[in-house]
Amino acid sequence: MTDARRKPGRWIGLAIALVIAATGIACDGAPSGPADDANVRIDLTPVFASLGAGRAGPCDEADTARLWVTELDHGSTVQRFTDSVPHDTCIVSFTVTVKGGQTRFVTLVTGDKRPLLFDIRTQNIQDDDWTLPVQLTPVSAITVTLDTSQDTTGVADTLSYTYTVTTEESPPEGYGPFAISPGETDVQLALSAGMAAVELFGAGMCNVGPSNPDTISIPADSSVVRDVTFNVDCTGVPPGTPTGTVRVTTVTTGTAGPMKYALSVADQDTTTKRDDIVLVTDVPVGDQPVILKNVVGCPVTPADSQLVRVAKDSTTDVSFMVDATDRCGNEPGSAGSIEVVTMTTGTNGPPSYEYMVGSLAPDSIGIDDRDTVFNRPAGPDTVRLSKFGSCLVSPDSVQAVTVVADSIVRVVFDVDCTGSGPGSLGVITNTNGPDTLTNGDTLKYEFLIPSDTVGTINANDTVIVDGLVPGLRQVLLLNVAPCLVAPPNPDTATVMTGDTAYVRFAVECTPQIQVKTLTVGIDLDPDGYSVTVVDSAQTRAIGVTDSVVFGNVSPGDHTVQLSGVASNCIAILGTTRTATVGVIGTTVVRYIIECFAQAPLVPDRVGDAGHGRVPEPSRDRPWPNASRESALASGRSS
Repeated sequence: MTDARRKPGRWIGLAIALVIAATGIACDGAPSGPADDANVRIDLTPVFASLGAGRAGPCDEADTARLWVTELDHGSTVQRFTDSVPHDTCIVSFTVTVKGGQTRFVTLVTGDKRPLLFDIRTQNIQDDDWTLPVQLTPVSAITVTLDTSQDTTGVADTLSYTYTVTTEESPPEGYGPFAISPGETDVQLALSAGMAAVELFGAGMCNVGPSNPDTISIPADSSVVRDVTFNVDCTGVPPGTPTGTVRVTTVTTGTAGPMKYALSVADQDTTTKRDDIVLVTDVPVGDQPVILKNVVGCPVTPADSQLVRVAKDSTTDVSFMVDATDRCGNEPGSAGSIEVVTMTTGTNGPPSYEYMVGSLAPDSIGIDDRDTVFNRPAGPDTVRLSKFGSCLVSPDSVQAVTVVADSIVRVVFDVDCTGSGPGSLGVITNTNGPDTLTNGDTLKYEFLIPSDTVGTINANDTVIVDGLVPGLRQVLLLNVAPCLVAPPNPDTATVMTGDTAYVRFAVECTPQIQVKTLTVGIDLDPDGYSVTVVDSAQTRAIGVTDSVVFGNVSPGDHTVQLSGVASNCIAILGTTRTATVGVIGTTVVRYIIECFAQAPLVPDRVGDAGHGRVPEPSRDRPWPNASRESALASGRSS
């Protein structure tokens, strides 16, 4: 099967069908030439029949087929496929594209998390007349249990965990990751006899015992089940968020692909070059993702997304090997490239500029430089030049282009750095969730640029304000209800002569509940409270004067409960509320808590410290009781 994305070289496709119907292993329609597919039929009925009673048929449970394909002669590129086996046909198919040569196929079948079938073999794929013999056999199982019962903080139950299983026959990065919850026991296949390593991720600074990773021995007997238990305890974990450093090394071979890549380390976004070393500091301790982006289809080894374990006050290394040969670039027939060129006259400008293609993140470019953006969809697009100081840009700092598939369109900015003039400020609203009100009107906000500009802006829109005096300007987004604006609001930007500065506001409009607390009085609750959205079983800690937000709530009525209020404090209007959530925006629930002085024991007489009396209440310091709470409730509102 010829792959249309290739450049020179021949690719062959393999269609693998797991068929629980026929007898024996047969290869129907073996390819007579490189453009044909091989259809592999596998009889699983005898093996299923030996799995014991309780199965009415071969596909009466949640059977799942998985396939890993590793091209041993071509950089060990791993392809992964997972699909459920339909109950009516018992057939699952995968289309695999390989280049030929030594190729390893790992086939797995699981049923309702029980170990069922496994096969691994290496096949020398030629241009034609080849087959893939497969013989699935039962394999051993590994049970993985996550135990947080020893944790006294409750932190362990709020973390997100995954684990991997690595055996001698696993793919290079292991088998998984699989999600697991506190108190849960999960079952996975061992893949092969021998040593296996099971590793837990997501515990952060918490203690994981007895060992992580845990290494076990898998016997050849498929009836044996090996157990692994991870005990997670966050007791004694120091407060605050300790950090470390991640050092990212990028090495690129070949001349295709982009000159720069986007890099994300624990949600911190930056850039790196083709051959570069980048240090990212203040990375939270624990398991953190490191992702190399904008590789436009270039193969990355070991993977373009890696999980690294960051240690406190230490440097963790991670590397990406990018193969930028003629095998990567734009997707054929649907995407093209934009080449951005700057040509500068004069010496009164900045040392570099920024440009932005469509809604992509801004990138830097030199004063007489060029850069190429790959994989832009065919059709209209925009390129915006910014941070050019007092220089003048022609034909315009924002240019419209039409991207043509399989072609490069060039955008040239002529920058004159000899003039001066006013600057501009762009306001951008990035809205998550619905951008239309229940009556059908488009969601609109207002923005204020003190002290002379007030404007209206739609959700997910950009408004440019021209003719502003250069300098530091403040922008405030107003009238966003029922949505919430992420801080900072107001935000600031520096307006430069002849340039456009931008301020971006992130607005959250999905249905959610915000709970606010205000605590007054004396002897306030020292450890704060807990608040729960009862019907969705979400609980958050909240300070004495604080706010928290609950997402993933559906429109309608929800019960909200405040707990953990100290005995010397009362919640005005009670601790249980009803929050009515609409189809858009945030519903706010407010609690006012009043606290009173703790009552000390006062001795009846000198030397009689063992017998105390409670002082009588007064108008200035009454005791919190039902009548007091009732009186307060009748005179206050939330």
